[in-house]
Amino acid sequence: MLDVHASSTASVSRTSLNSTVDISPDRAGRGADTIAAPRRRERSNTPKSPRSTESQRHVQGLHARLSCQGRSEVPKFAGSQARAIGAEIRRARDSLDWTLDQLASATDISRSTLSRIETGARRPGACEVASILTALSVTGNTKERLIRLAGDEAGTWVGIGTGMAQQLSAVAAYEAEAHSIHEFQISVFPGLLQTAAYANALIATSPLGSAARDRAVFTRVERQSALSRTGLRHYAAFVDEAALRRRAGTDPRLMADQLLSLIKANSAPTNSIRVLPFTLGAYWGCEGPFTLYSLHDDHHVVYQENAGSGVFIDDRAAETYVRVLRNLEDIALDAQESNALLAEYAERYAHVLRVPQEQL
Repeated sequence: MLDVHASSTASVSRTSLNSTVDISPDRAGRGADTIAAPRRRERSNTPKSPRSTESQRHVQGLHARLSCQGRSEVPKFAGSQARAIGAEIRRARDSLDWTLDQLASATDISRSTLSRIETGARRPGACEVASILTALSVTGNTKERLIRLAGDEAGTWVGIGTGMAQQLSAVAAYEAEAHSIHEFQISVFPGLLQTAAYANALIATSPLGSAARDRAVFTRVERQSALSRTGLRHYAAFVDEAALRRRAGTDPRLMADQLLSLIKANSAPTNSIRVLPFTLGAYWGCEGPFTLYSLHDDHHVVYQENAGSGVFIDDRAAETYVRVLRNLEDIALDAQESNALLAEYAERYAHVLRVPQEQL
């Protein structure tokens, strides 16, 4: 029997776990068995748990700060162009094992300026980027794209390239700086909450070669250290029930372990993981996933990932996403209800393991 209680400090109340595995005729031939959705109870009218109320106040605070932007005296935000360029310059420098001093000597750009460029605190000009990339032996399409990005006018939408490495380096820069992170996912679990086995199963579906897949899995798991940073005060994830239902890999144990990992993560005082159940039907925001980063200088950046590419949305345009988050706060299951639903699905995947294959 799978011990779901051992992985959570919350009291998990569940409906009957004697569910069956639903293999529809059109899918049975492909061996793609699915987990039946748990029978849903009516939502109670009891007050939200303290954790959920605290999370809601946090989102309301984001909205208030965004409404005040333009009247504050904070320094001008360098923008996602600067962050994306800086992240890729740092990655190129690290690949050569160069220090900032070595790069400064090769470019005649001061060490302090290079440091500010790499951290995104200063937006470099096209000539500076060209000089830095030449010194780092970066050529071809990557060089052309970054020089073009440096020459673009500061804007709301910032594409960060088509490669997974470019996506991860830019996203990791925000994860390392943000004081709060809010994620919304529909089909899969957020990368910061994925187990190594779950991440490997997802990335294995891509056309990447085995070596590239291994690097991508390692990088994704390594990024999760951002959740233990002292500077990160709050992490919230909203996950549609579809992610619980969609099986990754062929081993049901993988999904059971992933779900129990989410329950464990939900016990951390700075974390809030809440599920949007199927019973909601369609809701505002269900059209697409996104991540909102709140930075130390009261600026907010939204990241939207597409197939093989990603886009950053800066400042005032992020206000729409804050309103979506407020709606998700209102309609999602609270922490205890979410843990209960996660536990139900974990038990159902464990049930697949316990039942002999010929009985399925």
